[in-house]
Amino acid sequence: MLKFDNGDEVMILGFRIYYGDGFVATGRVRRDWEAAPLEDVQVVLIFYNRTYSCWCDEKLETFNYVEQLHGFEYYWFSLTAGYGGAPRDPVPVDATIKHGRTSENFREIYNRALQDRKWL
Repeated sequence: MLKFDNGDEVMILGFRIYYGDGFVATGRVRRDWEAAPLEDVQVVLIFYNRTYSCWCDEKLETFNYVEQLHGFEYYWFSLTAGYGGAPRDPVPVDATIKHGRTSENFREIYNRALQDRKWL
């Protein structure tokens, strides 16, 4: 369990990694993170078990709280600390690292990631 800034405990459901070539890797556990490509990460979304509802196109929909990571040189996953991006967050000793880079089509990839608010 992790804690939001307000003290609420949350659980990570999974992640999506968006790459410069348009590929999106989705996973739930460390082995999925490790199996995803290492280079050219543009955006990482972390999905939490907390949800919220909103009216969209005249119907009530439920979405997951999502943390977005982008613009970092490195993205990491750690069993002890969850997910993060360097240099903003110190990299834990047990972290598995992916390499970030800003692609010329970053805006398109970022806008696509913004539409992802539901976990599987």
